[in-house]
Amino acid sequence: MLTVEESPVHGLWVVDIVKQGRKFPVYIDFSKEFLISGQVVRLKTKEDITGSRFERLNAVSVNPSEIPLEDALVVGNPSAKRKIIVFSDPDCHFCGKLHHEFKTVIEKAPDVAFFVKIYSRNNNPASAEKAKAVICSKSLSMMEDAYAGKKIPPPTCTTNAVEETFQLAGKLQIQGTPALVFPNGKVVSGYRPADVLIQLLEEAKPTAKDSK
Repeated sequence: MLTVEESPVHGLWVVDIVKQGRKFPVYIDFSKEFLISGQVVRLKTKEDITGSRFERLNAVSVNPSEIPLEDALVVGNPSAKRKIIVFSDPDCHFCGKLHHEFKTVIEKAPDVAFFVKIYSRNNNPASAEKAKAVICSKSLSMMEDAYAGKKIPPPTCTTNAVEETFQLAGKLQIQGTPALVFPNGKVVSGYRPADVLIQLLEEAKPTAKDSK
C-alpha cells in the first residue's frame, strides 16, 4: 500500500514506494503530471529531507545489550555514559572518513565513546585478515592505517571475532558499513559529520516517559 502525503516542498506530494523490500520516497507534483525521484535538500539547514525520510521508513532498531563489546576498539573513555557501537570494515572508505569525526564529537560531548567492531562486511578474506590484525593489536593507529590503505602486519593471535561480527550483523539486519547503533537502539547507516552525530545522540536521549 502506497503512502501519500503533502511534502515539505510546496506543490509536491511525497509518495513512499516499495522496491526490493525497501521503501523509498518519490515526489509527484499537484498536477499529477510529473514524478520526481531524487534528493530534496533544505538549503537553509542543509537537511537531506529525502534521506531522513528514507531512514525513518527503513529504520532498524536493535537491543545494544545483544552486542558483545570485548573485541571492540574504543575511541574515547571506555567508561563513558553514552556508547555508540560502530560496525566498520577496514577497506571501507566512508568508515575511515567517519572515524575522523569521532574525535570532534568527543571534544564536544566527552560523555560519549565509540566502540568499533571491525570486520569484513562482504566476508572478504583479505579484509577479514586486516580486521583480525587490528583486533589482535587493539591498536587504533593500525585501524587508521588500514582505513588509509596502508599495509599492516598480519594477525598476531587467533580470533573468531571477525566471523562472529559478520554473523551478528546479519542477525541484526545491518546491511553495509559504516553502521552505528545509538544508545536507544536506532541503527544509522553511512557517513555522518560530527554535528549530525551529536544531533542524533540528543534524539537518542531517553525521555521521562521512557524512564518510567
